[in-house]
Amino acid sequence: MLLDSRAWVLWTVLAAAAAEPYLGTRIGKLNTHFHGVSGELYAVDDTTLYLKDFHYDGTGPDAYFWAGSTTRPDHTGFIIPDEKGRTTPLGAYHGQGLVLKLPAGQTISKIRWFAVWCRKFRANFGDLIIPRNLEVPKPAVLKALPTWDHGVSSGRVSLVDSQTFLVPDFKYDGLGPAAYWWVSKGPKQHRGGTRLLDENGSDAPLAPATGKTVFISLPDGLSAYDFDRFGVWCDAAQVDFGSISIPHDVRVPPSPRQLALAQAEAQQRAVVPRVQQLQPTVAPVKPASRTGSRSPRGLNCQVLHEPLGLELRWVLDRDQAVMQMVGRVRQGEYMSFGLSKDDTKSRMLDADAVVTWIDRNGRGHAVDYYLSSKEQCVGSRGSCPDDKISRGASNSVTMLDAAVINGYQMVTFRRPQAAQDPNYDQHIYSDGPQAVMWAVGPVNDHSDASYHSAHNQGDVFLDFARQPAWNCPAPDEDATASNGAPEESAPAEGAWRIPPVVCPADGVFQMQIGPAGGRKGYQAVTGQVGWGIAWYVNGVLIPEIWVERGKTYTFVVEGGNDPENTAKNHPLYITSDSGGGYEHKSVAERKAERVYAGVGRHKNGRPYPAAVGRLCEWQLPLGEQPDRYSSFEQFQQRLKLQCRSGSSAYLRWTPDRNTPDLVYYQCYTHRHLGWKIHVVDSCAPTNSTGRRG
Repeated sequence: MLLDSRAWVLWTVLAAAAAEPYLGTRIGKLNTHFHGVSGELYAVDDTTLYLKDFHYDGTGPDAYFWAGSTTRPDHTGFIIPDEKGRTTPLGAYHGQGLVLKLPAGQTISKIRWFAVWCRKFRANFGDLIIPRNLEVPKPAVLKALPTWDHGVSSGRVSLVDSQTFLVPDFKYDGLGPAAYWWVSKGPKQHRGGTRLLDENGSDAPLAPATGKTVFISLPDGLSAYDFDRFGVWCDAAQVDFGSISIPHDVRVPPSPRQLALAQAEAQQRAVVPRVQQLQPTVAPVKPASRTGSRSPRGLNCQVLHEPLGLELRWVLDRDQAVMQMVGRVRQGEYMSFGLSKDDTKSRMLDADAVVTWIDRNGRGHAVDYYLSSKEQCVGSRGSCPDDKISRGASNSVTMLDAAVINGYQMVTFRRPQAAQDPNYDQHIYSDGPQAVMWAVGPVNDHSDASYHSAHNQGDVFLDFARQPAWNCPAPDEDATASNGAPEESAPAEGAWRIPPVVCPADGVFQMQIGPAGGRKGYQAVTGQVGWGIAWYVNGVLIPEIWVERGKTYTFVVEGGNDPENTAKNHPLYITSDSGGGYEHKSVAERKAERVYAGVGRHKNGRPYPAAVGRLCEWQLPLGEQPDRYSSFEQFQQRLKLQCRSGSSAYLRWTPDRNTPDLVYYQCYTHRHLGWKIHVVDSCAPTNSTGRRG
C-alpha cells in the first residue's frame, strides 16, 4: 500500500502512541517553577538519565541541568552536560527527548535531586526529588542455553539492555536446515515467534559455532519485555533446539536504539502539527506512478543471480506487466521475484512476491505471495499465497507459459501494474527505480515455498519503465525447447549411496535418530527438505528397507519420548504417506492417509502414538560438517551413539496381501524423517541383519 507523506507521518505518530518505547525506570515529572520548565525523567542506568518531552523557554541567563546530594536543590550541586555533552547555558527546548550522561565519578545512586538551575541568580526553574529506593536498571544475568538438540549450549546469557542478548561460549553443530536466533511470547518457543539476525546482521541459517561469544539484538520497536523465550529455533522443522525464559521482573537499561527512536518520535511530534497546518491536503499518489507515467513497449532483461543464470524479463503492456523468470534450477525448486513495500530498500517482510516453478509433470506455476514473515507458510501465517492469508484476497497473477530449454526453466506470467489488494499487493512503478528482491529454494510437498537456499544480498533496484534494455547474455539461438516436463529426477550431484536393509534374517529393525547428512544425505536421497535429523535403521541413514508379506518384523524404537521437548520426541509409525507427521494433520488429511502400524486409538477415537521409546541418537563430533565426507561410510565412521536412560519401544508388524508394495516408516510428530519400505511376496535368502557392527 502506498502512503502519501502526510499519511506516513501520521501513521508513525499513531504507531508510537500505541507502543511507547521502554525508557528505563521512571523517576517522575519535573515540578514547574519558572520559564515553562517541564518534562519526565527516567533512569537509563547508573550514569545516564533520559529526559522525556522537555520544555524550557530558553530565556534564563545562566541555566543548566543540575544535580546534587543535599536534601533539596541548591548552589552546591554540579552541572550535568546537555544532550550534546556541552556545559554551556541551556537554550530553548520544545518537547525533545534528551539523553544526559552524568559527569565522571557521579552516579544516580549518589544524587538526591535533579533540577534546571540558574547559577547567576541561584534560582530553581524546575526540579524532581530522586527516591532513595529507586531501582536503577542494570544488565541481568539469565540462565545458560540448554542442550536440547544439535549440540546447542552456552554459558549464562546476559540481557545487556532491553534489546541485546550476550551469549558466551555458544556452541551449535550447524546441521539444522534452518536454525535461527528466535524469541517468542508464551511458555514455549513457537512458529509465531520472531526471527532475529545473527551477530553479523545476517538472516541466513546459523553456521556451526564452537564456543564463540555473540551479541544478538531485537528489531527496532521491540524489547525483551515483549517476549518470554529466547534461544535457537529451527524454522523448517518447528523445533526448539535450546531456549531459556526471559524474566519480566528484572529491570535492564533501555537500548541506545530505543532511546534514539524515542528522541526521533519526540522530534516528529513537535513537527507534525505544523505539517498538518501548512499542508492540509495532499494529492493521492497515482496507482502505478509517483511523478508521472511513461509506459514503453519493448522487452527488458536483467540478471538477478549470475551463478544460477537467474534472469527477470519483462514488458509493460498498457496496465499489465508480462514477466518471465528464467533460471538454471533443479526440479522441485522455485524462482521467486518480489516488490518491496519499502521504497528505500529490498525488504522481504510485507513484500508482494510471485513464486514460480515447474512441477515433475511439466506443469508451470506462478502464484501471488504475501510475505507476512520469513517462516514457511503454516495455515494463514508466514510466507503464503495471498488466497491463504485471507479469504478476501486473490491470486492476481496469471500463468501464461512454462518450458525447459537447455536445462533452464522458464516461467512466463502476467500481473497488473496497479496493486489489486492494498494490503497484500504492491504497485509496479512507472516513474523510476523501485526496491525489489529475489529468492530460489525448494517447493515442499504442499506446493508451498520453503525457506530459500539463495536470495539477494543487499538492496536491488529496478526501473520497470526504463527504455527497453537487454542486460543479459544473448539468448542461444540454437536452443531447443522441451515439452516442459523435467527429466525424471536423479539423486542430487554428490549424493551418498545409502545401502539398503533387505529382509534381515532376524526380522529386527533398530530405529534410532541421527544427523540428516547435510546436502549429500536426506535431502539428496529423498528430494525433500529435511530438518537436520532423520531415522537411522540398523545404524544406516534412511535406507530403503525390504520386508516380506506374511512375516512378522520387530521395530525397536529409540526415537525419544519427551513430549515437553519436541526435538527429543519421535514416535515411529508405518504409513501410506511419504511425509509422515500424523499428529499435526487435519481430519481430512488423516482420512486420506492409511496407517499400517504405530498409531492407537483412545476410547473417544483420538489417535495416539503407540511406539514411543527412549532416545538413542547418533552424533557427529561438534564442529564437523557432513558435506566434507565423500561417502556415507566415511561419515558413518565418525558417528557415536548416545542413549538416554529408559526403555525401548517394540512395534511388531506383519505385512499381508492387502499391504501395498510401497509404504513408509515415518515420525508421528514431525514430517520427513523416514523413507521407503518395499513390501514383496518373497525375499531372496539372506543372513544379513543390515546392522552396523
